[in-house]
Amino acid sequence: VEDNRHAIEASVRHLHEQGHRRIALAIQLHAEPWVMERHQAFLDVQKRLDLPDSEGMVLTIDARESGQGSPRALGAMAGFLRATRASAIVLASL
Repeated sequence: VEDNRHAIEASVRHLHEQGHRRIALAIQLHAEPWVMERHQAFLDVQKRLDLPDSEGMVLTIDARESGQGSPRALGAMAGFLRATRASAIVLASL
């Protein structure tokens, strides 16, 4: 649990320190405990840093469609980034 939280929190804090304020999370959609831990860690650190619309900055990708370089997953991510105007994205389990 601690490694999952630490990895996400450290990533978001690093991006925040670099000046990013619209940080997104891309994560596979399945109910494994480590996925849920990473998702919650993202929401928690976003809130602590007072970053905008934490839940709206999360892109969940169906695990069956997220193979390495999957055109469908990449297209979903590109559309999500345009829609949210995210300046950075944390990839957590793709």
